[in-house]
Amino acid sequence: MADFIPAFLQRLIWIPIRAFYRYYVGFKIKGLDHLKTLADDGGVIFSSNHSWELDPTFIPAALPFWGRLLPMHYVS
Repeated sequence: MADFIPAFLQRLIWIPIRAFYRYYVGFKIKGLDHLKTLADDGGVIFSSNHSWELDPTFIPAALPFWGRLLPMHYVS
C-alpha cells in the first residue's frame, strides 16, 4: 500500500508529460530492450546529471507505463 500513492501519481502524470516532451522537445526513446535484462536481475539505479531542471522527469517518462520499474523513488 505504501507504493500505491507514488505509483498512482507517476502514472497520472506519465501521459501528459510524455506527450509534452514528444511535441515540444522531440523526445524519442531508444534502448528499452536493455532495461528488460537489467530489471530481471534485480534493482536498477537511474542517475541524471541535472544539466536541465527537468532531467528527473525524463526518466519516468521514458519508461513503459505498466513496467516493473515504476514507481520510482527519488534521492537527493
